[in-house]
Amino acid sequence: MKVPSTIVRVALTIGLVLIALGAAFYLYVGYILYPWTRDGQVRAYVVSIAPRVAGNVVAVHVVDNQFVKKGDPLLEIDPSQYTLAVQAAQQQLEQARQEVASLTAAIQSAQAAVTATQATVDEANRDLKRAQEAGNAVSAEFLDQKNMAAQVGAADLAQNQAQLAQATQVLGAPGDANYRIQAAQVALAQANLNLSWTKIVAPS
Repeated sequence: MKVPSTIVRVALTIGLVLIALGAAFYLYVGYILYPWTRDGQVRAYVVSIAPRVAGNVVAVHVVDNQFVKKGDPLLEIDPSQYTLAVQAAQQQLEQARQEVASLTAAIQSAQAAVTATQATVDEANRDLKRAQEAGNAVSAEFLDQKNMAAQVGAADLAQNQAQLAQATQVLGAPGDANYRIQAAQVALAQANLNLSWTKIVAPS
């Protein structure tokens, strides 16, 4: 029995299509599971390391291809100038504390002067009032002396109060809240931070 040529052609066509699909599937699986190429690229996680301060590298604590953990030391920058900067900032902070203490003492002295002068003025005013109440029992010259003493005392009190106000303004906020001490503390913190940055560690 002879098979019609149409059926043969259809069978051959279907067979070739199936073979082509099988070959394509085989190549796809091979490319995905077993890739091979002369020019390949590998994707890796790269961490950039850059120092935050300038200086000469004095120590390297790792070698090529060494495994490191987060926080492990990598290298050190010469800390000499940064150590000196910390010492200088500490001295500036101490000077600021001494300056604030001196200005605080000046305020206390001015306050004491105001208190003493106020007492003198009060006494002079009492003497003047007694002299005025005495009437003709005291001389006009005596009354003038008491009046002059009260006026001089009032002038001294006003001067001492002005000195106290000036000293208070020069000092500013008292204690560690003073801007001199705060500025010195910020400078010291920055110097310590720069010194800490001379030791570079692995970020991850």
